[in-house]
Amino acid sequence: MCHFELDGGVTISQLVLDDTEELFALVEKNRTYLRQWLNFLDDTKAPQDTRKFIESMNDLHRKTRACTCAIRVHGEIVGVVSHYYIDWENRYAHLGYWLSEEWQGRGIMTRVCAAFVEHAFQVLSLNIVELSCAAENLRSQRIPERLGFKEEGTYREIEWLYDRFLDHKVFSILCSEWKQTAGGD
Repeated sequence: MCHFELDGGVTISQLVLDDTEELFALVEKNRTYLRQWLNFLDDTKAPQDTRKFIESMNDLHRKTRACTCAIRVHGEIVGVVSHYYIDWENRYAHLGYWLSEEWQGRGIMTRVCAAFVEHAFQVLSLNIVELSCAAENLRSQRIPERLGFKEEGTYREIEWLYDRFLDHKVFSILCSEWKQTAGGD
């Protein structure tokens, strides 16, 4: 089980079935906001859909192919962070995240991602962490920039989001680079 305690009452812990109702309620509360960038909302219509998501992520966790966690502030779920794909042969993980609108702009996600990247390199012994986000999602892009990731390029029209294609900017950081950045100290 993944579990991290950060400053300011922020914790990261693996999603469990008991999180179903709270996570679903958070998605419902942020549905309009999240819809700008995330494509799972039309498939998340009821708590059972959130339960299926948690079950599938925990199945991948058991197979050591993913690690998906709730982000909490003083015990309340405020978002999700995940190495939602881990390639052990190539020692690579893809990082994904979202945070509720009301908790934006407080540095929470930067600290959470730093902890997740540190875990990827120090505990999982991975060599590279990659993330991609919509080219228009400037808030999301600032996180890898702050953490010393390199911009690799742009996937053009890589994601169909409800009614349009989105370009994604791709960022990555190597373990050797992480050790040299402030995030890796």
